[in-house]
Amino acid sequence: MEVLLQKGLEIMYNVDNPTCEQHHQLEYWEEGQTKLKKVGQMVHKMHPNLTDMIDFAQKNVPKEYHGNINHAWSGIGDWLA
Repeated sequence: MEVLLQKGLEIMYNVDNPTCEQHHQLEYWEEGQTKLKKVGQMVHKMHPNLTDMIDFAQKNVPKEYHGNINHAWSGIGDWLA
């Protein structure tokens, strides 16, 4: 789960700070969002309470990516963006 989260956040970083053509492609952004969504589903399976999911995000995701998590996790359990 940690590796998947880091990979998703790395993609989001690259989208915000592109260094190659791939970073500008919608499919690349979607790949990152898919990875983040999978992490959200895993967190929800382990901790279905919304408060616990928020706690996980606050402890494991740098603050600058909280918006990405909010978007990717919307619709998982009680999480709504």
